[in-house]
Amino acid sequence: MKTKGYLFLILLFCILFFARALLHPSLLMGQGDIVQAYAYYYNIARDTWRDFGQFPLWDPYNYGGMPHNLAVGLFYPPSLLFLYSFKEVYLNYYIIFHIFIAGITTYGFLRALRFERYSAFIGSLVFMFSGNLVSRIAGHIPQLTVYSLLPAGFLFLELLIQKKRWLF
Repeated sequence: MKTKGYLFLILLFCILFFARALLHPSLLMGQGDIVQAYAYYYNIARDTWRDFGQFPLWDPYNYGGMPHNLAVGLFYPPSLLFLYSFKEVYLNYYIIFHIFIAGITTYGFLRALRFERYSAFIGSLVFMFSGNLVSRIAGHIPQLTVYSLLPAGFLFLELLIQKKRWLF
């Protein structure tokens, strides 16, 4: 099978794994405190952006005021969707997107290491659905984001070492 076929299979496995959340958008994967915390911080960010045209630096509602919590990743491009409107279902799409990115970049990294296509495919599935990555869905979204982008960093470094130049 060619690389496009394996990438399609990675997408298919991701869709099958998260089929329940995709078919029932009201079912939230990240439930509990994480949804309330994200909704709170993104609503402050949205209101500050709408009213003043800038990102929030200060949270006036906690204690007597405190610096805004940047752990929600305001400057990360996929998080900009939350600035438009924070809907809990967007959190599902955010999680699914990152699990899918983890699979694709793991496949690319293993192929850069000259693994066979089938082995790279199995390796990507193992990483995509590993306990370390999938368990972060329960409320550790920043860690899930970083873990899912880890193979992309390894891929970049491997290509940098192989080609000995910054631009590929």
